[in-house]
Amino acid sequence: MPAVNRPPAPRVLGCSITSFNNAFIDLIEQDNAPVADYYRACILGLSGKDITRNIQYSIEPTRNRFQAPREVTVVRDYDSFLSFTDWLPVKADMFLYPINNPVDTLHSSLHFKVPMSIKARQPDTPVSPHRVPNICLGAIGIHTKVRLFFPRLYDSNTKDPELTFDQKKGLYEKGLMPVLQALSPDTVTNWSVNYEGAQTRARKARGLFQYGTRPFSGSHVRRLGYDLAERLGMLFMVQMQGVKEAHQHHPDDLDSADLALQNALSDFYYDELMEEEHCYVDVGLELSEPGYAYQWRTDAHAELLSGVTDIPAPRARALVKAREAAVDYSSGLIQLSGCRVPIPLQTSNIVYFQAYTTDKALIQQNNGGRHSLFITGKAALEEEEPAYLTRLTNTTALQGWRQWRLVRLTAIIRTLRLQNQGPAELRFTSPALSLMAGLTWLANGLHSRPDDGHIQNNDGLPFCAHGAYFLRDMMFPPISTVPRMLRTNVISQTSFIFFFGADQNTLRNRYHPTAYIPRSAIPKSWVSTQKSMLKRHRADNPEPSAAFATLEYEAPPPPQDTGDDLPFDERLDLPPGLDEPFPITITKHWNQFCCDLLQKCGNMKGNPIMQERLVVMEDMYKETNLALIFHHVQWKRAHPVEWREAFDKFFPPPGTAPRLQPQNYPNMSYWMEWADMKRDKPAYLIDEIRTKYWGLFKQLYWIPKPYNNRLWKYSEDSGFVTLPSTYKLSAPHVIIHPSKAAPTWQPTVDDELALEEEEDDEEDEIQDPDYVPAAEWIDNVPPIPMCIYMRQEEEESSDSD
Repeated sequence: MPAVNRPPAPRVLGCSITSFNNAFIDLIEQDNAPVADYYRACILGLSGKDITRNIQYSIEPTRNRFQAPREVTVVRDYDSFLSFTDWLPVKADMFLYPINNPVDTLHSSLHFKVPMSIKARQPDTPVSPHRVPNICLGAIGIHTKVRLFFPRLYDSNTKDPELTFDQKKGLYEKGLMPVLQALSPDTVTNWSVNYEGAQTRARKARGLFQYGTRPFSGSHVRRLGYDLAERLGMLFMVQMQGVKEAHQHHPDDLDSADLALQNALSDFYYDELMEEEHCYVDVGLELSEPGYAYQWRTDAHAELLSGVTDIPAPRARALVKAREAAVDYSSGLIQLSGCRVPIPLQTSNIVYFQAYTTDKALIQQNNGGRHSLFITGKAALEEEEPAYLTRLTNTTALQGWRQWRLVRLTAIIRTLRLQNQGPAELRFTSPALSLMAGLTWLANGLHSRPDDGHIQNNDGLPFCAHGAYFLRDMMFPPISTVPRMLRTNVISQTSFIFFFGADQNTLRNRYHPTAYIPRSAIPKSWVSTQKSMLKRHRADNPEPSAAFATLEYEAPPPPQDTGDDLPFDERLDLPPGLDEPFPITITKHWNQFCCDLLQKCGNMKGNPIMQERLVVMEDMYKETNLALIFHHVQWKRAHPVEWREAFDKFFPPPGTAPRLQPQNYPNMSYWMEWADMKRDKPAYLIDEIRTKYWGLFKQLYWIPKPYNNRLWKYSEDSGFVTLPSTYKLSAPHVIIHPSKAAPTWQPTVDDELALEEEEDDEEDEIQDPDYVPAAEWIDNVPPIPMCIYMRQEEEESSDSD
């Protein structure tokens, strides 16, 4: 087998961050630069490859390492505090929650374990607190929460720590209320006597709860804790958060450090807390130097851990390599990163170590369970140039370290714009969506810790062999109209769901509906079958109809994807005849409409073969002698409104969801092409085309009676006249133009002889091309085609109607 001709491997070139930034900026700042350099710059920023020079850049940020001596400012601070005790160490006034807000239940990890009494008469077991059933009892000011933990309810197989309704009811009625009544009867006058009453009082008009508080004097708080523990048996957790920068001090001044801690814990019994074993203070050290950006080196994590905690160097190296430890790469650069290292009990008086490298000033916010702003896959799909990313470019400095982020953001935004401006049929392919997922992942990792654990090992994204998170090979214009990954580098369906909230097929049908049917119009008992599309009309080069001679439209260049990584049958080459006059295009579509209707009919005269049906023109529908077309037929003269409604069903106007069940229609080629035209062509042009079609439609003598559930119907109906008059069984339904005379029935002599021979074995029911034996139906309901596309927005609009 001959070897495949492949381009030579790129030359790997090591460079500093500044050198890489300059290579990118030189491309985008050229005057009158060719469009090819626009794509070249995008590829360079995302993959590190200069496709023109065939160079793969390898980022080496340590070329910019600092050299001693430096004038570094170090500030010590207390960022947060928490404790686990069997008594309530609070001396300030509390605000109790009669009904707890589930948001205040501890669901997130504290990154260390606390010994708790899981079973009676057994030693305490170290457990992760967020896995132990707990509830928020109250608050102290705006920064402190007091929670109750119930270790005896712990179940290692249960991940949700929220108490059940019965457990909350028992806590309220057998614990909290009796204790409050005994300690301070005046306090409970504004409390409901039972838990159901408290819920009723807190429930708002729409069923949501108003989580109000009730004040409780600090002079009784300690006794409240003792009495609750005696009745119910639990641990108290006190957590103070959000006090960063409020208690800063010099790290070498022990007196100021102790005073700052006392001030931070002024609402608690400080001296007694200091004697407790399970009290934890989040101590922060901030290093800074004006005009410089400090980042931790990835290869220095063990040295950093050992220097801060006094853990021996060999043990520190083992801890940073342990499975529980995590590396947080800084802005996608592999040689620069922070780390998160849980420290086992008895190893040190420090239980958790974290080195930050992220610049959180721009994006820090508690947002949807995350601690920073981020862009979602949905926003990337729906916004041509996501506003969140644009705002980041406006706030990112154009010099030094942060210029790397600006380079990456620029490449990401430009590529997203190219994708979202492209045709939908290429945007929602697996390789294109994989690239968009990679772009959102890179963007979110520029200023905060990248999402980890969601891109599977076999997904092929991203690729980081050259000093940074670089994406693998991509296809850009002019090869592919929409930028995409290579077909071999796509993410899994699980990752699609993580990034976009849906799998690829759902996304394609939601954002690129070819011919959608409202879900409300489909019986739930119907099951899907696969039906092939109807065949094309055989008039390949028709003369343009006079009705369309005045139509003018210059279509934009059609989408293409000629990447050699695609199988031949998946390539989207430029179609032949791009210069075809628009009147011929519309003439072909009208002919296809005439052809498709009769392809679905099961009772045509002489049972014409498919080749004969594929040359049907509008003259067939102007024939008044129906005996020349059908063996038998049921007809009625349409009301003018009914004739117009029939046209609207065949050619639904823009912005209107066709309220049709999916029988016959989605299989007709003209129907799918009409849906494409409505989506892709300007509204004024669609209105003009419909006006032309309506003019031709009014010239027809008969048409099939279109029903909501199918195109052709054959059941005997007293509202129709049957031809011939001696025939009383099923026959296709047609309607006659409101202003036309009744149809004639004049069969030829040969037809009459053939009819007499057939009457002896006439079937009770005429089978149409979609016929499926009743034995194969499910719940006495016939199957429907599989090619149905539903769009969520249209379903909602249909429901509201």
